Amino acid sequence: MSVEFRKLCLRELITFKKDIESLRINLSSFDWDSGEDLVILKPGHIKMVLSRFITNEISSGDIYEWANLIELRDDVGFDPASEDKVKVLIFELANPEITQELSVERANEIIQQL
Repeated sequence: MSVEFRKLCLRELITFKKDIESLRINLSSFDWDSGEDLVILKPGHIKMVLSRFITNEISSGDIYEWANLIELRDDVGFDPASEDKVKVLIFELANPEITQELSVERANEIIQQL
């Protein structure tokens, strides 16, 4: 698979352009490891996804799956200006059982923090 196709799949992931199963299938053909960041996750991506949750377009389970697909990928980088905050939030969203369940109130708090 080409690097350009991999970048396309990763852009679809960080922008949540497809349903979770389609994202998972597309990404399954690529290693998690990478020598470089192929896309950059920015606070705006998280805001956009959480806004979709608030309007009931996607569920908290979708957010959980989305964050898990992002969390351990070496080919997804983070905006240097907000890297620490974004990493903490992705961890929280990917691990509600050890952090906190996502609610509309918490989603609004996160959006305000970003």
